[in-house]
Amino acid sequence: LFEKLLSATIEDGREYIQMTARWLAKLHRLGLRITSPDEFLLRENKRMDGYLARFTRTGHRHSGKVADISGAVLDAEKSLFQRNTNLFIQGHGDFHPKNVIIGQDIQDNRSTLFVAAIDFESSMVMPQAFDVGCFLSQFHNQFLNHPLIISTIANDTFLEAYMEASGSTQGDFIYQVELFRARTNLSIAAYLVKLGLGESPDVWRLLVEAEQALTHIH
Repeated sequence: LFEKLLSATIEDGREYIQMTARWLAKLHRLGLRITSPDEFLLRENKRMDGYLARFTRTGHRHSGKVADISGAVLDAEKSLFQRNTNLFIQGHGDFHPKNVIIGQDIQDNRSTLFVAAIDFESSMVMPQAFDVGCFLSQFHNQFLNHPLIISTIANDTFLEAYMEASGSTQGDFIYQVELFRARTNLSIAAYLVKLGLGESPDVWRLLVEAEQALTHIH
């Protein structure tokens, strides 16, 4: 999907994004529960600890901010777990443009376009909004140097297509999406620190955007 969007027309790009959203909604509608729901918080606790450790080990000046963000994310995730575990479904866990494939079975037949996904290593039973928030955050960051794509294929394109195809979402779904956008931003920032790019202005931007997303949560 990432490579497709780089060369696609605006019309085709929007169609690819909508197809991707509908594919994800279809996966979620299956209501699969292959792993234990208890794994969600266990893995998230471990991940948040790992993200924070990448900052503290290097003495990063924003370690305090990361501690605040990771703490707020975990608190919100625990609240979701306590209230809505029965609504959790088996999600992808790392859903973003570089893990989505747009193919076409017959080269001269547009109706044979299809969507597929790879890399289910992080799949677990989770809130629906996890994959949606992850995709929106990663989409923004992966295309940050391609502002035309971001401006012409807005977040609403994916979100509206997903919500329409999903059939039903929880009343606070949009707030949950913001939570997992913040969580994904933190993950990306920690990855940059791991690569030795802790002083990149992108790290600060990611943390600020994560904080802003968290302000939408109640």
